[in-house]
Amino acid sequence: MTYVFRVLTCFILVNLVIINAQDLYLSYGNEEGDDIMTGTDDGCSSAVQSPFAVPFNQTRFRTIYVCANGLVCFNRSYHSYTIPENRQYRHDLVGIYCLAPYFRDLDLRSSGSVWYQTYTMSSDAENIREAMKNLVNETYSIQITPSFIFKATWKEVPLFGGPSYETVTFQVIYVTDGEVAYSFFFYEGGSMKSVSNSQFIGLLVNGYADGLDDSSACLEGIYGYNCTETCNCDNDNTVSCDIIIGTCNCSKGWSGVRCQEDMNECETNTCPDNSKCVNYTEGSFYCKCDEGYFPTSDGTCQGKVHIIEA
Repeated sequence: MTYVFRVLTCFILVNLVIINAQDLYLSYGNEEGDDIMTGTDDGCSSAVQSPFAVPFNQTRFRTIYVCANGLVCFNRSYHSYTIPENRQYRHDLVGIYCLAPYFRDLDLRSSGSVWYQTYTMSSDAENIREAMKNLVNETYSIQITPSFIFKATWKEVPLFGGPSYETVTFQVIYVTDGEVAYSFFFYEGGSMKSVSNSQFIGLLVNGYADGLDDSSACLEGIYGYNCTETCNCDNDNTVSCDIIIGTCNCSKGWSGVRCQEDMNECETNTCPDNSKCVNYTEGSFYCKCDEGYFPTSDGTCQGKVHIIEA
């Protein structure tokens, strides 16, 4: 299931849509010709130049930076990791113009990667331009001719100081026809595994942050903008429901969109000699000793037992 939110802003030149999808919208990686950023904590990429000044808020910029902490910034890079309060003035944001698909203290030093690329009218990327043209039309029911597209993808990026299993995968796409800009935030289903602390999703614009209200205080089973959406997870088989996009993080042994599917653990687990794997129907498995063998305290099957037929 895909959830679409429109952030209510006063910024007439940036239209923002937030989408939870099973897959990210555009392919990414080395095979797509993307540049990559790794090995940094709060760093940003080198400047990416657009062929003309592109719109953001009520001004235009030609320089774009990708920053590790879930930001795409125009004109100036931004290295802070401090989450802003929504719709509140902050001095260090003056002169800062950023898309914030997932602003949080992320850490690329040990694992994870950020991939990014630009597409222009001169690029050999007619399929990309056509895809974005269709997406804008499907979302806003208007026709545009994309003249500049910027894509950035965070792949399995961990949190600073967080557990290794809490990683996030998401993508931001900025597209413009030279007059109006459209931005799309995509979050890959099952890959937003962060369940602790808070984050900011929206826009940073010259002293202010404007976006989704902080959802870290949502009650269990509730998520999204102002905590207005209900999670659709199987409660018995779910560790948590993502507070931003509602993705179900399944308990061990379970899978599926709602964590409703029992995994066959025998496909990934090996039992000791003289035994076979038996898959339970409730998220677990056990190793059953073959006939004539018995289980021992060390988990193996030992000692042939003689069976006397009556």
